[in-house]
Amino acid sequence: SLTAVLPVTTTSLPQLQVLLRQMFSSHSRLKEAILVTPDELVREARKVLWELTSTLHGRDYPNISIHPVKNGSSTVYNILDTASEASTDWLLILDEHGLRGVDSQTKDMLLNPKAVSLPYGPNGQAYRANNLSCVETPWSLQPAAFVVPPMVLPATILFSGSEDSNRAPTFRTWEEMGYRISHSQLDLVGGLVFGSAQSDRCFSPGDQLVVLPDPVVKEDQVQASGNPGRFLVILHAINDLQSFSVVLCRLQEKSYTVKVILRQAFYPSDGQTQSVFACDLAYDNLPVSSSEVSAQLSETLFSFQPNVVIDTSDDAALTNALRVILEGDLELRQPTVIHLPKDDLPYSDWMGALSLQEWKHWNIPRVDVSVITNDRPTSLGRLLRSLQRAQYFGDSLDLRINMDSAADSEVKRLVSRYRWPHGSTFVHHRIIHGGLLPAVVESWYPLHNDSFGLILEDDVELSPLFYAWAKMAILHVYRYGNDDTDTSRLFGISLYQQKTIELRPEGRRPFNARSLFLREGLQHINTPYLSQIPCSWGAIYFPEHWREFHDYLSIRLSELRLPISDDVVPALRSNNWTKSWKKYFIELSYLRGYVMLYPNYDNFTSLSTNHLEIGSHVKDTPKELYEQKKRLFHLPLLTLPYHDDSPVSTGILELPGRTLPPWSTLPILDHQGSITSLNDIVDKGSIQRSHVFSCSQPTSVVYDARDLTCV
Repeated sequence: SLTAVLPVTTTSLPQLQVLLRQMFSSHSRLKEAILVTPDELVREARKVLWELTSTLHGRDYPNISIHPVKNGSSTVYNILDTASEASTDWLLILDEHGLRGVDSQTKDMLLNPKAVSLPYGPNGQAYRANNLSCVETPWSLQPAAFVVPPMVLPATILFSGSEDSNRAPTFRTWEEMGYRISHSQLDLVGGLVFGSAQSDRCFSPGDQLVVLPDPVVKEDQVQASGNPGRFLVILHAINDLQSFSVVLCRLQEKSYTVKVILRQAFYPSDGQTQSVFACDLAYDNLPVSSSEVSAQLSETLFSFQPNVVIDTSDDAALTNALRVILEGDLELRQPTVIHLPKDDLPYSDWMGALSLQEWKHWNIPRVDVSVITNDRPTSLGRLLRSLQRAQYFGDSLDLRINMDSAADSEVKRLVSRYRWPHGSTFVHHRIIHGGLLPAVVESWYPLHNDSFGLILEDDVELSPLFYAWAKMAILHVYRYGNDDTDTSRLFGISLYQQKTIELRPEGRRPFNARSLFLREGLQHINTPYLSQIPCSWGAIYFPEHWREFHDYLSIRLSELRLPISDDVVPALRSNNWTKSWKKYFIELSYLRGYVMLYPNYDNFTSLSTNHLEIGSHVKDTPKELYEQKKRLFHLPLLTLPYHDDSPVSTGILELPGRTLPPWSTLPILDHQGSITSLNDIVDKGSIQRSHVFSCSQPTSVVYDARDLTCV
């Protein structure tokens, strides 16, 4: 996928609609357009966007966002700084002219990126006799010292020369960028040019390249800063290296040291290098003999001292040798050992977004899967098949299937025949009908504070990539990342995208997070966000909050502090959901200011969907009305991309900066789908708590329902 970065100027603003329309094509990989806009032009640019999008109703078009910049700063710097925050693999860098004057063949080359690891475009300059001159541009690609807009480049190239792996280098001219890129190449090529003729936008031969000194890094500076992390990666064969290369290259971009060992040797000597799309990866071969394998592994572990070992070899003898070495050598740093099935490697691009701290906690969180079913065998079968088809990246997950007393023989037969290969299976059957509220609430209880519950009613279906999103989010935003930010108000991670807001007093209303964020002027409309609404259509709940919910529900049902018929939260439709567990979790999230993380992918692409089948909360209605209602909630699922050992994008990282944003930057929505702040919802909940429970003292104990309700 491709992001276009277009600078807006006072000259180009009147033609902005035309410039944007020239980029829209049905045969294009363009996913996103970012407008680099001076502060004083933002309001006018936003007005142009509204006028444009109103005329495109019903048509597919890229996501368009505005990136404000200060007037007077370097245009090139602003463009590249903005481009570094894009979520796609490819970038189309434009100047204020956009694609105006570009012929159709060139336009097609720019809007459908080719597998080229350098910047390319129709305009650039080449070295000739120590001077720079315009490149004659026939249709074959030719080397250049640097390329100027319009040009395409892989997003990874922006970070390859940066001291900070999370920011692009501060280039202020295209010549400077070309120089840096060329000096990272053995052939000193800074880009490639193509086209049908010499462009009138090519720089004059008199424009000289700004020659920059090579950076000098002293050894003591490296020692003082410390190595940011070492990864030992054991792969089976060269095709596995290609499949996993997206992750390995991203690790190298972050200045981590990566050492790769191949189990299946194709070359007799060590020290081979594999050139892949994003970087060069050196690797060694393991010997064939088992005794030699153990000796080389031991030597490598002792000399390299990795923080993380990733074993994808599918070799039981090698895995056992690794375990014996690590357990037997007390002087060896004990790394985190991660076993990844080789079949999952093509879908692992999201792992490149993890920090060293998150990698080191890989084996700590444990997700338990809890399925709630009654008398819908077809629905249950679909859910279990979607669970079976998902990628779990070597993790073990226990499965609990909860059958209500009315479960029929077909449901019982389906459950008895089901084989779950990723952990243990436990089946629970109620003998007295309790309804959906106790069925859900009692379906899971955390064993410890690293235990997470995936709650699934049987009319839910999962994306095969749901666990990638869940694992990444748990590691990043819960408690396992580098950030010491307090995330104690995060109660879970939704797999489902919100398409409808159900809680407004006037009734259901359509909801589109991206449209809301565009309207509110947020910088990244594709950002995930936090919402106070608990999801019941595929979500992971956190241990402390679920325990507190159990206690809170016990207090509410006992009527110890409040009659069960009394409303706790003002003006929400959930007050009428007397048989729903969500009514009470909404109360808890309101009183505490709790939030859940929601995905926000294009076209409502989701990690779970709901089939809205007849059951406890969905009554039998006329077919036309039922289908209309179903369309409000049914979402397309994120699917596995096709792969042939080449690196692929799963779509999980179609996020700002190709990573989950920091906690403090996530938008926060209240129960009615309006943007708010964490302080506001906490204050609002505290005031309501005092009013409802007549509490004179503020809460003093986290996750304590008795303290919350002043028992």
